[in-house]
Amino acid sequence: ISRTLADQPDAARQVLARLRVMHSLDDVFDDDPADAPALLERVFDSELSPYGAARITKSGAKVPLTSRQARSLAILVHELTTNSAKYGCLGAFEGSLNVSWHAHGKDIVVDWRERGRNGNPTPVNSSGFGQRIMEAMLRDLDGSITEAAGPDHYTCRITFPQRHDGQRGPSVTD
Repeated sequence: ISRTLADQPDAARQVLARLRVMHSLDDVFDDDPADAPALLERVFDSELSPYGAARITKSGAKVPLTSRQARSLAILVHELTTNSAKYGCLGAFEGSLNVSWHAHGKDIVVDWRERGRNGNPTPVNSSGFGQRIMEAMLRDLDGSITEAAGPDHYTCRITFPQRHDGQRGPSVTD
């Protein structure tokens, strides 16, 4: 990838980072149905652990995910985390992040709330590579995202239907 994209080093780094996420998912998620209730929390643990627990609050009920949902959500959370490190609270000295999730009817709802920004504008609704990745993962989850940003905060809500083994939403290639 680095050779193919030698004239685009930023794109090469982005692709390699996403491939590392995909590779690391095999260690975190397996297809054991007994693990399903813990997958959502493990998605966040996997992506946020490098940033330390002092600034990050996570809370939510045990909500089962299929391994496919966990993988799609992990890539989406990777994009949010990357953006937060570049533009948001994870890149700010005194920033904080609160992530919560719950079941609401037949849906799973994830709330991501950043406070304290690093001064860089947040590219809400941008058309970059990361945004296209997020849109593909949302399609795979059959979900939606609502975003809002200001000078000292960024919030988003991700909503997608609960699924059980054997059920799936539209494929990324649909």
